[in-house]
Amino acid sequence: MTQQSIGARPQRLHSSDERGERLVLEAARQVLRRGLLEGRSAFSPEQAIWTARNADEVVQVTEAALSGGTKNFAARFAEKIRRASPGAIQLAAECQYLIQLPAADIKPTTKRERVEELLALLPTPVTIPADLVRACDGGVFNVGMGFKMQGWRQQRSLSLFVQKWKRLPAAASGQAASDPWHFKSVVDHGDGAQAMRNLLLYLAFPDTFEPIVSQKHKLDIRDAFVEGVPAPDVDRDLLAIRDRLEAQAGRVISFYEPEFAVHWRKSASEAEPPSSAQQRAWLIRAARGRVGELDSWLAQGHCSVDAGKLTPVFPGMSRAEIEAQVEADYAFTSYSERLDRVEEFHGFLNRMSPDDIVVTTRNLELYLGRVTGPAEYSEPPEGPVRLRRPVEWVNPQNPADVTGLSRSLQARLRTQQDVIELTQDLAEVLPLLETEVEVDPGVQEPPTAILNTAAEPLADRLLLPRPWLRELIEVLAERRQIVLYGPPGTGKTYLAKELAPYLTGDPQNVKLVQFHPAYSYEDFFEGFRPRAGAGGTMTFDLRPGPLRRLVDQARRDPGRPYVLIIDELNRANLASVFGELYFLLEHRDEAVELLYSAGESFTLPENVYLIGTMNTADRSVALVDAAMRRRFAFFGLHPQEEPVQGLLRRWLQDKGLPGTAADLLHTLNQRIDDYEAAIGPSYFMRTELYRGDDLAGLERVWSTSIIPLLEEYHYGQLSPVEVREQFSLKQMLSSP
Repeated sequence: MTQQSIGARPQRLHSSDERGERLVLEAARQVLRRGLLEGRSAFSPEQAIWTARNADEVVQVTEAALSGGTKNFAARFAEKIRRASPGAIQLAAECQYLIQLPAADIKPTTKRERVEELLALLPTPVTIPADLVRACDGGVFNVGMGFKMQGWRQQRSLSLFVQKWKRLPAAASGQAASDPWHFKSVVDHGDGAQAMRNLLLYLAFPDTFEPIVSQKHKLDIRDAFVEGVPAPDVDRDLLAIRDRLEAQAGRVISFYEPEFAVHWRKSASEAEPPSSAQQRAWLIRAARGRVGELDSWLAQGHCSVDAGKLTPVFPGMSRAEIEAQVEADYAFTSYSERLDRVEEFHGFLNRMSPDDIVVTTRNLELYLGRVTGPAEYSEPPEGPVRLRRPVEWVNPQNPADVTGLSRSLQARLRTQQDVIELTQDLAEVLPLLETEVEVDPGVQEPPTAILNTAAEPLADRLLLPRPWLRELIEVLAERRQIVLYGPPGTGKTYLAKELAPYLTGDPQNVKLVQFHPAYSYEDFFEGFRPRAGAGGTMTFDLRPGPLRRLVDQARRDPGRPYVLIIDELNRANLASVFGELYFLLEHRDEAVELLYSAGESFTLPENVYLIGTMNTADRSVALVDAAMRRRFAFFGLHPQEEPVQGLLRRWLQDKGLPGTAADLLHTLNQRIDDYEAAIGPSYFMRTELYRGDDLAGLERVWSTSIIPLLEEYHYGQLSPVEVREQFSLKQMLSSP
């Protein structure tokens, strides 16, 4: 390896997006070289911003913001940094720029906004230079939810590093600036988060250190590929492993490529969902209006549920026994309140177990812990009766930021119940428990589901215009719900069935249902179904419908998209079938309580997409209400407009067949002279119709499909005999 220095231009790029990685590293080079080597700003090079004094001030502000308060860390930090000197404010902004810069899972606008919010506090305007703004569009790896939620940890770590660097003797800093391993010794001996240290190592010396912020991933990769005894320094092993594998492959590799990842990493889709005997997660709320209760939980190591009117209960009581006791003790309350109490007490006493995860919130702060013991009925000398459980709180002094959570989990945290099961969010909650948050960079695997948006291969295979299909896919990715509508035979269902597995990459991630007038909420989502019980009795079980099953599957596998195709969407009573889920189609960042699952807070995951089809022949599309139109994006498929117009002729040409059928269809639709009654090409797009040189295949489809359709269209206007006379195949063939 040639001689390196901080920010030297890399000889090899790791990301599949080489341009994006090059932009990121060039921007990091400017910031680090000017800041660490010259002490100057990358935003305003004439100013000496990276000084020990400014670093001291940023560290002090960060530590003060960590001391707690009624707001989340970001709000407390912003409140305190505005009182700092201009130099400290600008240093904090440039540190934020570095922290956000390589993240592929942070939007470019978000990266810029976080920096600009700090720059806006300066008395003299400072802007991000244009080339550094462009670099925000790049991204090298995904930093993961934990990294983003605990931004305070990254800000503190980088500020401490700058503080230490600026006090190094000139000889030591010079040696560290020109040698990656000396630089690493300076970084590793600092007081900072491991994830931030790994990020800094990569940005400073990208040819030596991996674009991986998760220390666990580094160790797992080393253990999977190392030859012989591992070195004390995992980064030295990783460099040797990379050199060996790249020599074998003849190219730059990524450890997140499938052929390498399979040796060290288990995919999220292979993980088993939690069973009833496995770990659960819960939201427990402190009693409203009781000042200091949450502080007591955090200080004394427990959580509790207000049970002021409840006579003694104990773990192991059946739900029926708890219900009877609540009915007696809370008789003065409403039925719905008693039902909520039963669910809360039963969940806290019997369903919650040691090692379960508990979370609670205060304003925008999130506290997490592990249950360490059984529930107990507590009658304190002062205050109301409580049900209590011991808890080991992991971040009583450093709460996470709720705004960094997924929108669906944020929605569940806003619901009103005091005890809410969050097991469906366990995969998101678990990483936040670690003292040193492990992140999941996944160069090839984004943390949220992404549709296959390359329209060209599918468009060419289906003989559809590329721009039209590209727009459809982009709208589906943005809106998550679309409707394909048009007359019969325009390929609505066929397109949906081809499109869905192409977008998801896996046919197993696609389900299809067909609506009809008798279709109900219970059929679609969940409902009680009868079964034979003991002694000839009848009992009812709550059974999931296709949407519930797909949602549960998607929630366990958030990194991949799932699609539900709803054929004949307009044939059912949509408001009745969707019920409370109708709201979620428009507000995926909100939660609703389910009709048959009392107390369960439900959200529609971001990785679930809906594709509906509607037949316009019966004019029912015109009756679709405004609420439905607001929730779905509509794409028309009409025989006389693209992408359907000309499709049959393109298909015949692709198959090497004469254009007779396309001419017939064009003549027929001109004769029908009704936009909504036009007939689509799919009736003629079957190769078996064209075997031999005669018209037998066309005559068969004409008599069994086309004529019956025309008889239905002209019912009450023309008799069947008149329809057959006016629209016979012979008549169409003889038309000019």
